[in-house]
Amino acid sequence: MNPKMNPILTNADLACLAGLFDGEGTAGVYLHKQRNNRNIPIRSPQVAVAMTDPDPIRFLALCLGGNVYTCGRRTRGNRPVYKWVRAHRKALHAAQALLPWVKNESKVEQLCRITQHYGM
Repeated sequence: MNPKMNPILTNADLACLAGLFDGEGTAGVYLHKQRNNRNIPIRSPQVAVAMTDPDPIRFLALCLGGNVYTCGRRTRGNRPVYKWVRAHRKALHAAQALLPWVKNESKVEQLCRITQHYGM
């Protein structure tokens, strides 16, 4: 487990985090252009969860590490959207922690793409 992740995660914690990811999360390996050389695309794995309630998002960050921020968009009711993100190699650690607990088949496939990206 990654040292930035909470080492005392119970099965209940992991199941709760996986439920959040099942409902509000997304994952994948996305193409981005390098900052130094704009012509060379790189692949960047990412795991993210976005929702209007900041408490579950903060819980994800506390347990799995990563960044929390407010998106530039708002809901129809003008509520801010909070987003938790783990990217690059750290996304692999989050994917490995969530994968055994995720129930949604399409989300399992998304997490598997990240593990396959790193040859796991």
